[in-house]
Amino acid sequence: MQTKEPTRQSNFELLRIVCMFAILCLHVLHHGCSKLALSSGADILSQAVHDALGFHVNAFLLISGYFGIRMRAKGFFRFFIPCAFYSALIWLVFALYYGEPLTVTGLLKRFHFFYRESPWWFVENYFFLFLTAPLINAALARSRQEVLLFLGLLAFLNIVCGGVLHSGFNSNGFNYNHFVFMYFTGGCIRRFDFSLSRNRCLLGYAVVTALIFLESTFVHAIRDYINPLVVAQAVLVFLLFKTVRVQSALVNSVAASVFSVYLMHDEDVYARGALSSLVRRMGGVNWPFSTGYDFVFIVAMIGFSVAAFFALIIADKILSRLFIDRLTGLADYSYRKITDNIKKWVRL
Repeated sequence: MQTKEPTRQSNFELLRIVCMFAILCLHVLHHGCSKLALSSGADILSQAVHDALGFHVNAFLLISGYFGIRMRAKGFFRFFIPCAFYSALIWLVFALYYGEPLTVTGLLKRFHFFYRESPWWFVENYFFLFLTAPLINAALARSRQEVLLFLGLLAFLNIVCGGVLHSGFNSNGFNYNHFVFMYFTGGCIRRFDFSLSRNRCLLGYAVVTALIFLESTFVHAIRDYINPLVVAQAVLVFLLFKTVRVQSALVNSVAASVFSVYLMHDEDVYARGALSSLVRRMGGVNWPFSTGYDFVFIVAMIGFSVAAFFALIIADKILSRLFIDRLTGLADYSYRKITDNIKKWVRL
């Protein structure tokens, strides 16, 4: 008899949606708008949006740590097969568009995504996190003193040595070491049931975001996701959504497709360049911008991000119904049949 999977908590699923929209929006502003000759006022607005939404990846990892990754075949297939499908599909679409040859070698190279030369830096590092999660989960099950000691050690290595001193251990957060740190932090929030009131979270978020804006504008000494202010911002946003009481099948359904939004728009070989080119075309890079137009253009690109986000959600729902869900089900069924046969053979 198959056990029914627990219902996902919609407050954290809503946070997944917010995080992925933030990722898409900031990629539009960074990869597209940053290439345009915009006014200083528009650049300040773009930077303010970036600093307000910079919690996205860290918050994603906090969610994984809070609920814990279970190394199960079904979970692996749900992670691997969408990546494999979109890797192959993006290569096929753009190869046909650019007139590139369709070769078996070219197709096979698209399956390097989970261990090297990945078109998605997040996928490669998350795969390593998936493999080692049982060890991290075991560390989280140790005594309170040991867990806090390990958290302090991870914070020192990542934030102080990496973020502040710029050591190679973790210089910007785009690596496995940072994933372990944020995952472990999320696990600690659950282990110690750490909470803050909604008002304190909102106040803390406002203060930290203002400090991030000042640091990024005038100092910019601590980079990307390992910035301790950005880490604190992600924790505050996570704790804010922890206070939300909502349960919605629609939210859960949309959240189930947000990872595919990332796969479709931020693939590094083809899709990211196509997105950047599209934004530059919409901006008209050679136009003599006025300050007012630049400001409106940034706002318009945020609106474009909203439309693109839901368009990609719909596209994933269609592709999942036609292909991905069937492939995932087939892989899981085949795995169970093979393991059942092996167990029967071993018992003989």
